[in-house]
Amino acid sequence: MKLWLGSYLLFLCVMYGCTGKKVMQTIVGDDKDCGTLATVRDYTGLDACRFLLELEDGTRLIPVELVNQDFLFSEGQTIKINYKPMKDVVTACLTSAMPVEVSCIQELKPGTKPGQEFLKRDCKEIEVPLTVSWMNKLIIRNKVSEVKKAYQGDQPFYAFYGNVYLTVYSCTGTEICESLISDTKSTCLAKLQHMEALKSIWVQK
Repeated sequence: MKLWLGSYLLFLCVMYGCTGKKVMQTIVGDDKDCGTLATVRDYTGLDACRFLLELEDGTRLIPVELVNQDFLFSEGQTIKINYKPMKDVVTACLTSAMPVEVSCIQELKPGTKPGQEFLKRDCKEIEVPLTVSWMNKLIIRNKVSEVKKAYQGDQPFYAFYGNVYLTVYSCTGTEICESLISDTKSTCLAKLQHMEALKSIWVQK
């Protein structure tokens, strides 16, 4: 009887696990082929950044599109991913991190803090662009001469007029579009013209 009971308990352990360890987040992605090892780094509060993915060679990635928005990230978390560079995308996170689309993700080891969603950002109502770190750096980098604010519904958007380019950002610091200022038929300008209450909030003196 004891031998039978022991064998039965061993069977249950093999089938369902008896380690008592925290259950990992499972593979998320259609191809289920996460082949690149990465470590999650928490950059929350730094120039409109949140979480970056650091590869073994030191390359840092910023996920712009995720296969599952519900995946939870944490500092020091070890994951495996599949990703594709997004060359035409610029983010408000002013680091050398490469914007990427993540098509597959799997947790190998939990991080040091409770998991959080990557794209959880606060929408900010801004009247003084130079007091906001990412806006200040964008103004300097793109030689911006004027910043305007407009609304789509109750959400504010910000337009940066540089020497060459017009760039529009959402209130969470995500780039919406960019076009040449000289292009009067650009889709970026058209988007801005369809917004309401367009007004200047900063001009280079």
